[in-house]
Amino acid sequence: MIAGQLALLGMHASNSYLVAKKPEILSQLLVNTFWVAVVLGIPVAIITVVVDRMIGQSVEIHAPVMFILFLAPINLLFICVTNLAVGVHRPQLYNLLVILNGVVFLTLAAFGMLATTGPLFFLSAFAFASVAVSTIGIVLLLRGHAIRWRFDRALFTTGIGLGIRAHVATLIAYVVTRVGVVVLRHYGAFSDVGHWSVAMQVHDTLMILPGTIGLLLYPAWLRANPEARWAGLNTSLFWLALAMGAICAVMAILAPPLIVLAFGAPFEPAGQILVALLPSAFFLALTSIVSQFLTALGVPIAQLLGWGVTLVLQVLLSVLMVERYGVQGVAYAQSTCAAFICLWLYITAKRHAKIDRSRATSSAVL
Repeated sequence: MIAGQLALLGMHASNSYLVAKKPEILSQLLVNTFWVAVVLGIPVAIITVVVDRMIGQSVEIHAPVMFILFLAPINLLFICVTNLAVGVHRPQLYNLLVILNGVVFLTLAAFGMLATTGPLFFLSAFAFASVAVSTIGIVLLLRGHAIRWRFDRALFTTGIGLGIRAHVATLIAYVVTRVGVVVLRHYGAFSDVGHWSVAMQVHDTLMILPGTIGLLLYPAWLRANPEARWAGLNTSLFWLALAMGAICAVMAILAPPLIVLAFGAPFEPAGQILVALLPSAFFLALTSIVSQFLTALGVPIAQLLGWGVTLVLQVLLSVLMVERYGVQGVAYAQSTCAAFICLWLYITAKRHAKIDRSRATSSAVL
């Protein structure tokens, strides 16, 4: 849902940040989220439809494409509601909403497949699941809170700076992990694109665990004192490094034959690509935790700069390596850049944590 992501403006991050600091503003954040979903979600969706038509060959606006007008604000609302559940430190509610959304959609999708329905039914099922689960989440979150339906411009302005910085960092991080396929297509290595895609699917699956851990640690770090926050980061990194190291070691042994078993002998190169990408999975897992720590400190500019440098470095390395080593070289380039950004962000976190502790000490003295 590109339209929904563009319209977010990082509100999911800023909402979690603000509500963790001041839980009493939860209801107003939800109201602001609703208005942003409507006011920005639909126009961004319209732009997405127009661009889709300009790029495509057909001038007819098909129903599934028009459905984006409704899916964009719905998707935005669901993402923000689930992140607010994390911000108020209710991980059980977050898990419930995510699981329930999946169950409702898959149940409706199963009926759709049995009835041999078209794409519009599945889009409708997605919309219904998101609306129903978002409504449940809002009701559960707002119990005991008064609601004022007026848009709070001051509150929106307070969080928009942090939200946009977080959004930009996330967007660049996403682009970094997709440089490989762009480079392969540019050099006409279309046979390698399929192998790369399979390897990246497994790579992205390995990111689910650290992503979830970071999401749950984020509100705790927002509330923690500077000493506990820094100690918590290092403890989390230690245990995650052990876990991811073990997982990557097992994947290096088992994944290549399992990929051949699942996709056939023609996809054997995908297993070799995955092995070359495992260092990327390891370092990006640690990076996701450090990124949440830095977001809890307000998303410093050095965090954005690090991702920008990494993107440039990865493009250059990928171009150089693909000419000499082919698709394996692109995988090595991504793993190298993953290690680079992990080190960059950890050094940034260490510097800002020191500043954070100094400020806390000064406040205590005063």
